[in-house]
Amino acid sequence: MGETRKIFVESIRDRDRVATVFLVKHKAVPLSRNGKPYLALVLQDRTGAIEARVFDDVEDRARLFDAMDYLWVEGAAHEYQGRLQLKLDRLEKIPADRVDISNFVATAGRNPDDMIAELRVRFEQVVNPHLKAFLLGFLADRDFLARYRVAPAAKTIHHAMMGGLLVHTLSLARLADNVVDCYPHLLNRDLMIAGVFLHDIGKVHELSVNGQFGYTDIGKLVGHITIGVEMISARARQVDGFPEDLEMILKHLVLSHHGRLEFGSPKRPKTMEALALSALDELDSRLDNWYSIMLDDPSDKWTAFQPMYERYLMKLPGYLRPEGFDHKPKPAAPAADGGASGKPRQEMSREDLKFRPFQGLAGSQGKD
Repeated sequence: MGETRKIFVESIRDRDRVATVFLVKHKAVPLSRNGKPYLALVLQDRTGAIEARVFDDVEDRARLFDAMDYLWVEGAAHEYQGRLQLKLDRLEKIPADRVDISNFVATAGRNPDDMIAELRVRFEQVVNPHLKAFLLGFLADRDFLARYRVAPAAKTIHHAMMGGLLVHTLSLARLADNVVDCYPHLLNRDLMIAGVFLHDIGKVHELSVNGQFGYTDIGKLVGHITIGVEMISARARQVDGFPEDLEMILKHLVLSHHGRLEFGSPKRPKTMEALALSALDELDSRLDNWYSIMLDDPSDKWTAFQPMYERYLMKLPGYLRPEGFDHKPKPAAPAADGGASGKPRQEMSREDLKFRPFQGLAGSQGKD
């Protein structure tokens, strides 16, 4: 079944006829009050999620697909207990290679080719010849680039979108330029650009992009910090005469960028560049996360209490908001279990711990 035009969740209204492709976020076969089984689904795309029900040929249809498959569906929208729901009369599993994945996950606002070109310009400006060859080697690696151009920066917390890692990296690169301009006698610009590129590089293997973001096996068992260190070792071996001490310093930037041992960093920052990188990474990721929270929250002034930060967050009055700040809430998604409320339990990584209550730069006084 070919899809001529994607119908997004946010555009569906009561009594609409719907024929389009969705990702199956959740699938269950519960029993109705009269004891008959029915197929309960949560379908999603990049704009939100909607519940769906199938009441005919339930057992046969349930065998056709699983959760996280793509599904062509046809049916009618109606309100049930105050929520919009689809009653489906046709469905068909669609191979993943026949869908445009950008319809199902958030994407960066910039073309990835443009972002990679900007990154290449920055690499070309690196003075140290070994480091320059090292960095440009990544951009000459087709397999790496294929992963890097679509990688998110995180599963849910910040820059959770296709191309999010590139967006986060370039944001940090601009911040790093400004900080080096303020402290030219303290910070090495070459190391700062290398650090902002390398600090999350392991996420190209840690995170998967398949309708929604999740952790790969190596992501769960090894993690992006260790993966990143291994990638540095492998790339350094491809540059003739790459200095051992430079490789060690680059690895330290990656190993320490979460700032504290309890946040998953095997080492705390011990160089000026590592300290600056950790602080800038926290700033950029927190600002993006706070903005997402404010977008999701329907109130005009104060958000709901945020347990992650142990505080409410305030949205500035309109006349003080930066141009382009949009505080409109996103569509609320139904629960993963198909119920009327609640949120699915999220997997938590060590990086998520980094977003626990802020305690400033003062960390544990224990030795590492």
